[in-house]
Amino acid sequence: MLRYSATVGKAIKGQELDVAELRRLAGGVASTGARMRADAPADIRAQFATVLSGVAISAAALDKQDATVVDLVDPIYREASRPAFDEVSKYNCG
Repeated sequence: MLRYSATVGKAIKGQELDVAELRRLAGGVASTGARMRADAPADIRAQFATVLSGVAISAAALDKQDATVVDLVDPIYREASRPAFDEVSKYNCG
């Protein structure tokens, strides 16, 4: 998830994106997330679902002919989603 969001973040800076790599990373997030969804800690379960949804929506933009950078970046970096991404990324599982 962190690598996907960091790679998508390059678009904000106008950097070129490796679409194949983004697809690979998104697939990894989806696969891992599907296995972990039922076991996500209760105190971040809602945020975890938001993160998985955001990555899925962002990744779907990769396959749209008329997609814009905003379509790719917004599900990850919009104000409403950012707290969930931050919470999941800093969560201490130990």
